[in-house]
Amino acid sequence: MAGQVNPDLAKERQNASFNTQELTNLLYGGAEKVRRRRYIESLAISDPAYSSDDPTFMSREELYSSGLKRCITMLQRVKELNIAEEDLDTYRK
Repeated sequence: MAGQVNPDLAKERQNASFNTQELTNLLYGGAEKVRRRRYIESLAISDPAYSSDDPTFMSREELYSSGLKRCITMLQRVKELNIAEEDLDTYRK
């Protein structure tokens, strides 16, 4: 997921004629919001409840149960971690 950057993408970012971090800050509303977004993203990525089961061979009922479990887990984590409503989109992904 967001833990590793594609080598081709990293190379292109290094060769850009502009500061990619400044562009990121501009797009997301400032350096503090980018830092917060990355922190929340890292919490979601490292959460074992979100480890992906391969949905390829799941039945419709199993897919539904898996999605429901993830949704309930997300709501519990949001409450436990006191994540603001504005940060929910980051944690959902």
